[in-house]
Amino acid sequence: MNELSMVISEECVEQILGEELDRFASTPLYSVGAKSFDSESFSGMVLFEDEEIRLSLVSIGPMALRLKKMRNAEHDTVAGITIQGSDTLLRFIRAGGSVADFWSAQPFSPNEPLAERRMLEQPSRHVADGDIVFLRGGVDAMSIASCERPIIFVSVSRLQSRTAVNAHYLTSGGLASCTASDMGASRVQMLATLVRELGWKDGADTLIELAGHSDHFVRWHVLRELTALCPTTAYSHVCKAAADDPHPQVRDAALKTQVIIEGVEACR
Repeated sequence: MNELSMVISEECVEQILGEELDRFASTPLYSVGAKSFDSESFSGMVLFEDEEIRLSLVSIGPMALRLKKMRNAEHDTVAGITIQGSDTLLRFIRAGGSVADFWSAQPFSPNEPLAERRMLEQPSRHVADGDIVFLRGGVDAMSIASCERPIIFVSVSRLQSRTAVNAHYLTSGGLASCTASDMGASRVQMLATLVRELGWKDGADTLIELAGHSDHFVRWHVLRELTALCPTTAYSHVCKAAADDPHPQVRDAALKTQVIIEGVEACR
């Protein structure tokens, strides 16, 4: 990952951005020929991606960072930190006089309960041009606390996850929520939710097949959506999950759901 990050030098960045700006100046409707991304505080483009790794160029501006903090303060937004399930290496081409905050947590083992996990704040530090930060999947997280000038860095991410979930923590350290770290598993979750929102009961058979997915987080999500779509159909699969699913939280959620379904049926 380190060797791959070194492929993109400062001169290379200037050339890439210079060529794109020249094209945009001559054709205002021109769109950059790469996958791009934007958020409240940063933007960038994917320079290379295959089945194993993604190489991106990312920029963060001091004004955008300040505006984000102001909006969060105005709306009393609760700040949070996400620890990704996969490894990421960052190489700072221009650090912009920035200060970075760091956090760490113990990784999730495949069949370990999620709710009791906590994140610990680590010492903040100044980041210099050329610095490399390696964030272990499921363990480390970093955010930019402040910067004096624009920041440009290369991000190299493994697409194979160390842990099954991306864990979203409150800055106080408590676990807020989780999402599937594997892209395929995440898409399965989204489609399961879509089947339920559309009320497409013919899709129940597909959800039943997915209830045996290897990812515990997908099994939990699919059973939830199947129960909301058609509780009668879901009941036997919920009972099975409550009895023998290998993950303790799936068993616990399924048992609680089983009790709810039985209670509703008893009232009819």
